[in-house]
Parts: sequence; structure tokens; C-alpha cells
Amino acid sequence: MAWRDTLYSRVIAWLKIVLPLTALGLLATLFLFANRIDPTSLKPATELDLRQRAEDEQVTAPVFAGSSDSGDLISLNADAARPDPNSPGRIAVDAPRARIEMQSGLRLEASADTGVFKLSESRVILSGSAFLSSSAGYRIWTDSLDMALRAVRIESEGTISSTGPPGRFTAGQMVITAKPDGSGTQLVFTQGVKLIYDPST
Repeated sequence: MAWRDTLYSRVIAWLKIVLPLTALGLLATLFLFANRIDPTSLKPATELDLRQRAEDEQVTAPVFAGSSDSGDLISLNADAARPDPNSPGRIAVDAPRARIEMQSGLRLEASADTGVFKLSESRVILSGSAFLSSSAGYRIWTDSLDMALRAVRIESEGTISSTGPPGRFTAGQMVITAKPDGSGTQLVFTQGVKLIYDPST
């Protein structure tokens, strides 16, 4: 039994040497084949950048959801949202996207480059290449959309261009409101409507 004890002791002694050396070899291999980073290619962060990032309060991919007084389902999401430090009830959003599911079955979807969510007023202002589409086949482009969410009302803040069942048309203003009886919406174009009838649309 003495030779077994001696062999066991020798194996343990060698393992105490071999295993640490193997670990060191593996670590050296990792450093050897790791991607090298050129420190001169890194863009330095200025003190102003760091201060700005520390002061900014930003939420990535926010989602707001709720319903109107008449039960229409409303959701709003964006790439990012930031509170307005000068107005606590305002939230600035990037690339906002709104979706309204009316009780009548009509669906409205809107998007824009930027926007402002006014919490106290339950309103969203979509600005910069605002786009609105409806499941009824209307596609509308304008500079800005003012969307009241408590009682669904969408109003363009400028001229619009649109395609829809009648054809292609432009107007000075557009207003979408929910019908009082909940049977759908009213789409009204005013201020110099010009229609090019196209039965293929």
C-alpha cells in the first residue's frame, strides 16, 4: 500500500504544477488572439458630453397605452422619450408612432419624426413628416398632427396631401372626429380642397 500512497502523492504534486501552467497558457492564448483596439481610433468624450449625458433623463422605447372616453383603444410608442425640464407635463419623443383601434372597427395609425406628449391635456403633437393612415384606405401626409386622445380628434396643423377611395387630393386642413354615437369617425377636409378622381385608388 505504501507504493500506492507514493504514486498518489506524486500525481497530486504534478497536478499542482501542470494545472496552473495550463490555465496561464489559456489566458495567454486569449490575449494573443483577442481583437486589438487602436486607442487613437476612440472618440474622446468631452466634459460637456459627459455632463449632458448625466443631466439627460431618457427612456428608450417607451410605450403608453390607454383608452378614450368612448372606449377606443389607444397606444403610443417611440424610439426615446425625455421629460421637458421647463414644463413637467410635457414629454418629448423621438420617432413617435400612434395607433387607435376604434370601437367601430376602424384602425388609425400615425407616425412622425418627433413629437410632444402633453400628459395633462391627453394630447400628442406629431411633427416633421407626419403620416396618417386608416384601415378605410386613406393615406395622409402633412407637416404636423394634433391628436386629442381623451375624445378622439386628429387635426392637421397645415396643408395635407392624401390618397384614398376618391383619388388623390390636397386640402388646407383635415379634421378627424369620432361620431357621437360611436359608429365610426368623420373625416372632413376644408380650406381649398382639390380632388383628382382616380377610380384605381
